[in-house]
Parts: sequence; structure tokens; C-alpha cells
Amino acid sequence: MFMPLSPCQFVISPKCQQKVLGQEDLAALATHQIVQCGSCLAIEEFCISRPDPDFVTLLFTFSGKGELITKEQRLDLEPGSLLVLPSNIANTIQLASEQWQLAWMMIQPHAPLVSGLRQLQLRYMPYGELLKNSIDGLVIAQSMPSLPHSQIQPLLIAQMIQVLTASLVEQPLHDRQAIRIKQVFEQVEQQLDRDWSVEQMAAMAHFSAPHFHRLCKQYYQQSPLQHVISLRMAQAKRLLSGTDWPIQDIAELVGYSELTNFSTRFRKLNGQSPTDYRKHHCQLSA
Repeated sequence: MFMPLSPCQFVISPKCQQKVLGQEDLAALATHQIVQCGSCLAIEEFCISRPDPDFVTLLFTFSGKGELITKEQRLDLEPGSLLVLPSNIANTIQLASEQWQLAWMMIQPHAPLVSGLRQLQLRYMPYGELLKNSIDGLVIAQSMPSLPHSQIQPLLIAQMIQVLTASLVEQPLHDRQAIRIKQVFEQVEQQLDRDWSVEQMAAMAHFSAPHFHRLCKQYYQQSPLQHVISLRMAQAKRLLSGTDWPIQDIAELVGYSELTNFSTRFRKLNGQSPTDYRKHHCQLSA
């Protein structure tokens, strides 16, 4: 049984660090029918209840954990998730860990960005840092009168819209496991030279190694180590075709200390050696 929703109220600790912008602050927000946007590091106490919101809320979680409670369900808001909360759904949003870093945008229901969103859903958002940077940039620009607001603000708001549009293309998540798996491989992709093990990756997602293996097969049709190899080869192809770096250096950057091992793996998956791949791409580009 879910907790009953209280009347509209805001319980926010003074320790919370908030940055909030509304239409009264930026006329450019009104152009996109954005009622309000902001970011917050929630600490100690953060709970907002709304019995009948007349706007769509898009809420992204960077770190920590929040919780959404409606009359029908309870959702964990974990890092990497984008909550799509349609208008007129009574809800409570609250802190569910020691700290919670989030960003949000409240938008008129008929705005083009959200006009087709009629159901509450949780999505994966790989571009959250860009959203936060845009909101922070707007706050900073607002506090510096010498900046040409008329030029900077529309650019930052356009970036916010672009980030959210791209995120809303992502398929809705039916469970939060998909978020954790994607986050793990995003970090792997940033450190391809590391000697990854299934146990290390599983620990990052807070899963057992066997469960992590099963989930990878479910989401990627590959084992965890096979998916790491796929990421390494994809990055190797980008570097071979887009740079003139020595192949030995590329091999090391994607996790192969021995050039022979890299070349053998690359040929097996791509049907040609790294050298031939680079030559072929150069011929196509010429």
C-alpha cells in the first residue's frame, strides 16, 4: 500500500543548494513554454507534494537517489534516469538517500517538446551533464549584468531543448536495472585501457557477477566481456579512421598492450587488419 499524498507542500532543508529560474527571470524560457527549470543538491530534507500540477515535469537524477510517490505507484529515481511526469497526476517527490543531485524542467502540457507525453514513465538520459551545465550557465549569466544575455540565454536554452529532445527518443525503461547497466558501460567506454573484469563491472552496478552476466545477455545479446570488446573495437575504428596516430598507440588506448593481440582481434571482428581498415577508409575519404 502506497503512502497517502499530502496537500501541496514544500519541505526543503536550508542545507539544500538550489538554482531556480522561472519565466519572470528569463523571457526566453516563455518562448519554449518552460514554466521553470532548476537544479538542486538535496541534503537532509527535501519533499515536494503537488495534488494537481498543471504542467509536465521532466526530472533528471545525477547522483544519489530520489523517490516518486503517486496514488498508484512508487518509483526509485536513480542516477541516469529521466522521469517524465505528465500534468494532473498527484505526486510527492522526495529525497531517498543521504544526498540527491537533480535537475528539473516544468513545461506547459501543450508545448511541442512534451505534447505527446501522456503517461508517467522513466527513461534513460545519457546527456544529463549537458542539461545541468545549461541550467547552471543560465543562472551564472543571470547574475552577470555585463554579459549579453540576449545572445547567451537563447543558446543555452536551445541546448537544453536539444538535450531533452534527444533523451526523449530513448526507449522508456521498464526497470531500473537497465539504467545501471548502461551507466557501467558508459564508464567502461571512458576507460577502455583498463583491464575490466565481470566482477568489477558487476560491483559498480551493485549486482552479483552471475546476475550482471544475465542482464548483459538480455540487454545486449552479449556477455559483459564480449560487450567490452565491442566497445573497444568501435573506438579503435573511430581512431583509425579519424586520426593518424600509430596503431600501437591506438591498441594501448583501447586496452591491448600487445599489438599482435589487437590486430588478431580486430581482423577477426572486422574482416581486415587495422592497417587495411585505415587504408580503405582513407581511400573512401579521398
